[in-house]
Amino acid sequence: MSSTQPRPSDQSGPEQQPAGSGRKGRTVALAAGAVVVVAAIVGGIVLLNSGDDKAEDSASATADSGKKKDEAKDEAKKGEPAKYEGKRYRLTTPETVADGLKKESGSENENAPGAAFLSVFEKLGVSKAQGVGASYKGGENLGSKWLKFTGVYGDVADPEKTVDRYFASMASAGGKNTASDKSVKSEWKGSPTRLSVPGLDDDAVLKCQNVTYTSGKDEAAGRKGMSMPNCVWADHTTVGILVHSHTASMLGEVPLETVGALSAKVRSDVRAEIT
Repeated sequence: MSSTQPRPSDQSGPEQQPAGSGRKGRTVALAAGAVVVVAAIVGGIVLLNSGDDKAEDSASATADSGKKKDEAKDEAKKGEPAKYEGKRYRLTTPETVADGLKKESGSENENAPGAAFLSVFEKLGVSKAQGVGASYKGGENLGSKWLKFTGVYGDVADPEKTVDRYFASMASAGGKNTASDKSVKSEWKGSPTRLSVPGLDDDAVLKCQNVTYTSGKDEAAGRKGMSMPNCVWADHTTVGILVHSHTASMLGEVPLETVGALSAKVRSDVRAEIT
């Protein structure tokens, strides 16, 4: 977290707090600190666009290994997934998503997937991959929300396998992003959780997992990192990757089901049918 953001152990006792401080004051500090942290954190998504060769190689190798294992299983079963013949979609970056989160100016260029990212997704099971990306924010204080959206669209043979391969690749890449002087380590907690939330189509798979991001400065100071949920959906023509930040999540108040529901809304807003 930002070195200027107060921690619980740094708070003054009740008798020393000025009027109007306390929980409300801490809430405002958390909201302000979150803006600083998410501005510095690039997350697993950008790891593949950052020029970090070790991260790229690790993710690519894991994705390739997962693809080969799945292909071997399919060969053993002597079967191939049925060809998808339903509606097809591309992905967009509208000005607002999910009940009013607004696109940050210039974020499309900063978040658009590069060649390395799309190459990895070919190994994750998306052929003819194309990509878009943007970041969004909205709300105030404990209601503050920020998300980074990266989308890939093309032909997705097996949506669940693609989601699982993505999480495995990112966990493998982990470590530190050294593309700038603001190094960030990502620690993937537990396993991805599959969620069934309103708004998902029958063929869509959505999984979320908490990731702790620790900056180089925080690590040196012995401070804990910031936990942010990563959610990924996949259907037969689109894949969406979302890194969520809720200020309230720093107080342990936002379950994965909540960010899963937000992800489903984003999916509905960014998909556009190809006619």
